[in-house]
Amino acid sequence: MAKLKKGTFPGIVRKGRQDPTSSAITENIELLTGQRGNNRALLMSDLVDLDDMKRQALINNASGGTNDGGLPITTGGVERPHAPVNLSATGGFTFIAVSWDHPTYRGHAYAEIWRSETDSFNSATLIATEVADVFSDTVNMGAEYYYWVRFVNIADVKGPTQGAAGVFAKTQKSAELILDEIGGLIEKSHLSDFLSTAVDKIPGLEYLIEDVALNEIPALKVEIDNFDLDIDELRADVDQHLIDIPSIQERIESLDTITEQAKQDAEDAIDRVEALDFDTDSLARQLIESALVGDLNWEANAVKLYEFESKLGNVNARIEAEFLTKTEANEAIAAAAETIQVMIEENGTALSGDIANTYYTKATTDEAIAAATQTLRSLIENPEGDSVGATLFNDYYTSTATDNAIAAYGLQLKSEIEDPDGESLGSLIKQDYSTTVETNSAISQATTQLKSTIDEEVSATLTQDYYTKTETNEAITSSAQLLKAEIEDPMGNSIGATLFHEYSTKVSVEEAVSRAIFQLSSEVELANEPLAQAVIENALANDQQADQQRIVTANILRTQEATTSQTEALAQSITVIETNFLESESKLTQLSAAFSDATNSTASDILQLNTKVDENKAFLEVNYLTKVDTESAISQATNAMQSAIEGATSDIYENFLTSIETEQAISQATTILKSEIEDPQGNSLGATLFNEYETKADAEQSSASTNQQLRAEYETSAIAAIENALANDLEQERRTIAEADIIQRQNVFANEQSAFAESLTVLNAAMGENRATLYELQSTFASSTEATAEIIEKLDSDIDNVSADLLNNYLTSAKVGEAIASADTALRATIEDPEGSSIGADLQLNYYTKSDTNSAISSATNALRSLIEDPEGDSIGALIVNNYTTKTEADQAIATASETLLSEVNGVRSSLQIVSETVATNQGEYSALWGVKSTVNGLTTSLGLVNDGVEPIFAVKGAKFAVITDQDPTNLTPIFAVSDGKTVINTAIIDEAFIKSLVTDDLLANRLLVSSRLTTPSINYNPSNGARSGNFSIDPNGNMLAKSATLQSVTIKDNNGNVVMSSTGAIPSSKVTGLGNLASKDSLAYNEISGRPNLGAFAFLSELGYNDLSGKPAFRDLAFKNSVDYSEVTGKPALGSLAYLNSLAYDSITGKPSLGPFAGLSKILSSNVTTYIANGAIGSAQIDQAYINQLFGQNASFYGTVYAQNLDGDVIDLTTKNIGRITNSGSGEVEVVRFSVSSQPFQRKIMIDGIRVSSNPSSNSNASSTTLKLYMSGYSSARDSVTEQTNLDTGDRISAILLATIPANSSRTVYVRISKGGPGEEVGTLPQRIVARVFKDGSTIS
Repeated sequence: MAKLKKGTFPGIVRKGRQDPTSSAITENIELLTGQRGNNRALLMSDLVDLDDMKRQALINNASGGTNDGGLPITTGGVERPHAPVNLSATGGFTFIAVSWDHPTYRGHAYAEIWRSETDSFNSATLIATEVADVFSDTVNMGAEYYYWVRFVNIADVKGPTQGAAGVFAKTQKSAELILDEIGGLIEKSHLSDFLSTAVDKIPGLEYLIEDVALNEIPALKVEIDNFDLDIDELRADVDQHLIDIPSIQERIESLDTITEQAKQDAEDAIDRVEALDFDTDSLARQLIESALVGDLNWEANAVKLYEFESKLGNVNARIEAEFLTKTEANEAIAAAAETIQVMIEENGTALSGDIANTYYTKATTDEAIAAATQTLRSLIENPEGDSVGATLFNDYYTSTATDNAIAAYGLQLKSEIEDPDGESLGSLIKQDYSTTVETNSAISQATTQLKSTIDEEVSATLTQDYYTKTETNEAITSSAQLLKAEIEDPMGNSIGATLFHEYSTKVSVEEAVSRAIFQLSSEVELANEPLAQAVIENALANDQQADQQRIVTANILRTQEATTSQTEALAQSITVIETNFLESESKLTQLSAAFSDATNSTASDILQLNTKVDENKAFLEVNYLTKVDTESAISQATNAMQSAIEGATSDIYENFLTSIETEQAISQATTILKSEIEDPQGNSLGATLFNEYETKADAEQSSASTNQQLRAEYETSAIAAIENALANDLEQERRTIAEADIIQRQNVFANEQSAFAESLTVLNAAMGENRATLYELQSTFASSTEATAEIIEKLDSDIDNVSADLLNNYLTSAKVGEAIASADTALRATIEDPEGSSIGADLQLNYYTKSDTNSAISSATNALRSLIEDPEGDSIGALIVNNYTTKTEADQAIATASETLLSEVNGVRSSLQIVSETVATNQGEYSALWGVKSTVNGLTTSLGLVNDGVEPIFAVKGAKFAVITDQDPTNLTPIFAVSDGKTVINTAIIDEAFIKSLVTDDLLANRLLVSSRLTTPSINYNPSNGARSGNFSIDPNGNMLAKSATLQSVTIKDNNGNVVMSSTGAIPSSKVTGLGNLASKDSLAYNEISGRPNLGAFAFLSELGYNDLSGKPAFRDLAFKNSVDYSEVTGKPALGSLAYLNSLAYDSITGKPSLGPFAGLSKILSSNVTTYIANGAIGSAQIDQAYINQLFGQNASFYGTVYAQNLDGDVIDLTTKNIGRITNSGSGEVEVVRFSVSSQPFQRKIMIDGIRVSSNPSSNSNASSTTLKLYMSGYSSARDSVTEQTNLDTGDRISAILLATIPANSSRTVYVRISKGGPGEEVGTLPQRIVARVFKDGSTIS
């Protein structure tokens, strides 16, 4: 028999064997009283404590209990509590209201409210339970707490909190306290100084504001006058260059000296040729006559050979021949003569023709002579008319002596017409040839002369002379030709033309000379006009014309000479081309020369063109020079041009020079253009253009420079000055010069220590005292420790006392530990009135940046200033300054911006300032400040905003504050204002307002959330007549009237505060009335209430089963079996050895770690977990323990960064491979190891540890080096390589690590190859285990 449970009812004593009826009654009573089974009868006490019974039954059922002795009840309609939704906490002054959304699960009982001073639920304390959806926590002012809420169902099952993090709330401070705190914070912050000081007393701004009555404000950083430039000093360079240029006249005279010498040499050569007289006998005839000095009468002793003569009237013909031979002891002579003659004489005119031949030979003991002459002559003689004659002479002569030998030949042809009454004509051809040989010399000469004359007034001559001479130490050759034509007219013009050229060579043991002279000359001598007519015409044309020379000439002269010796070589050419017509002259002169010796070589070429008409001149010179010696080389080119006419002069000068010495190289180029008009009676003008370029390099430095200047001048005449004085009396005191300049200078310089570049540009225009100037200076400098670049630009305009200036200055500088950049712009306009007010306006922009090893600074300043200064009256000034600064140091960073406006009249000052500043330090101090301040006549008002990262503050001091939103320009009524310490708002929309004391006429609220106390006279109640309105009302005594109410959680107390009824607890029996005597009993029997037998649970059954009576299951078919399996009874599989265990652990069944509440779940659903999130995003979560089977079907994916103590998976992978000894003795590469890496969706690094390599130390093939290369599929070249110097020792070496990157989403094959340093060598790897690691590519290490 089963053991009975101990209860409030006494058990029935069983005596022996009972009959079935007694046994059934006993069992039923035991069941009904609860001594047996789980289904006892309902008692009166159960009705009284029904609520407790329900709660206990729910707890027992929810906890899996049996509900012994309790109320039978099922819990199918009660759900597990979910987490609170939309939990919020709002602090008042002395309370915090916590509210949440009404729970939506079935069976909700109440909510627990937990509180902590820190954001940790483990330290939280349960402070209250609340059945409503709002809770008011009474706390002190200034309190701060974190809150958690969780729901509890009617089965006393507690749900989760709203989350791991608590909801923070704090109470509000009173307005007085807040204002005091803000005041203290303002006093501690930078805002205190700003709000409590005047505009011109702010630290760091004193230098910006000065007395505006001063002429200069120190705040204007740039002093414009410091950047003035001396134009005259720059001009001095050009003027000096013009002075240094040699005078053109001097250059003309210098070359004239050389050309005059060439002319003299040509005239001397012509004189030598003209010395060959046409009228003298030939050299052969002269030699013959000299030889026949002792035998002049040899013909008298001659013997006639034959003679023939014929006559007929006046006609006569005759032939005659004779000879002579003579022999003596010391000489022998042989001679012969032959004559042929005809003659006709008629009417006084005689005509004759003669041929005479003479032959002569002579030999002595020391000389032998042979000579022959031939004469042919024709003659017509008319005593009363013209006489005509023609003669031909041939002379032959040879002579040989002991020490010389001579051969000579002469030919002469002569024709003449003599007219006594008219012109006489004559022509002559004369040739002389001779050779002479002596003991030490040999001479040959040939001369040809042609001459034609008319009465000796018109003549034409041609002379050719050829000459050679050879001596022991010298050889000479010369050739000369002279052509000359002349017309001499005593009554008219005289004309002459000459052409001459001579070529000569001379060689001696010391030198060799070749020379050529060529000259063409034409001359016309104009005849003078009749005196009377000339005087008249000259007087009409020019009084000085009578004195002019009346000669016209044209000459071309060219001399060339080349000389060589054992020590030098010289070649020179001079060309002169000149014409002269009366007072007009033109001349071209060219001198070319080349010189070389053992140590230097020089080449020069000078070309001059010079023309002149009266006082008008034009000149051009081109000069080229090259010179080289053992230590230097020079090349130079000079061009000079000048034109001048009546006081006007125009010049162009160019000079180019290159010079190289042993340690120096120079290049120079200079160009000057100058035009001038000097008019003593009129205006004077001048214009100059100057260009100079120079480059220079030596062993230590190099430089280059350019200088370009343009200048124009205009100076008025004395007459113009007088006229100006009539127009304006002040004009007499002014300069009458107008000038304009453009100057550009550029210099570059570099040496071992530094480099420098500079560029200067100046534009200047002036008219008297009025001037406009623009100049720009650019410079750069660099050295091993410093680099600087700077630009200065200035524009200046001045008229009398009115001036305008603009200045730009830019600078960048970098040093080893410092970098600076600055930019300044200044504009100034002034009117200086010595007798009145002075007016000035300035604008300046200043920018500055600086960085060094410990700090960085940047600043920008804008300043605008206007001044009117009256020495005898009031001064007026206005100033605007904007200043921006950022500064970063090792321990702090500051940014500041300020704007200051200032105006002053009659000593009354108005100022406005705006300041912004941010500060951050390494000590954790941060602040941001913004403020506006104004001061008028000593009255200051300000507003500011400061944020120190803890307590931002915005403050307005010394001013009423108003906000106007109306767009109507005429409506200035504010909607918000602060005045006299009060805040005034016409209409306000406030989502949340904290008001400690609210005084109001009307309060309209849709929802009123009250803390622990609501003090109100009445709600919808009229105290005057007691009338109530609406569906809800409360009178001043607290009496409430509601037409309808739904109360989910209610507690009812009596007047003493005792709980009479609560929806969350049982009703004590002492509080239940109307039960009569039953109220005093602890328990009631069923029949006491119903008057029926107590059937317990059976009272409501239509039938009873075995299990209903016995509390045991009915066995049905099992009742007939001797044994029963566990599965047959339970319908569940047998548990085996587990059946005997009091409890089972999850791991005892599955062999896997316990999964806690998720054990046995195949899928996590809303039905089998306390909190289920179908879709959601968590910004921040703290999870004590999480079980994740899978995410998104298969794998867990985290996009972002996952921080974990340990991670298992493919973030890192490692494998090893064993290899044997691998050698390489060939010329290529041998593979050592190979790995395959599968694909991953992220980039990775593969690292192969060092590989042990070795050369072959036992042989001569020891490798100088061993190289390992890492290859990867998809790339043609190696991704990494290392080289080991294996010849440094005989031991093995471990290579460096090989590393490569594997792209995302790709699988790769990685292999290592080995190679050697040179041919005939051998390298290899030792047997070893090679380790390969794959890492996810990260970015946390730098």
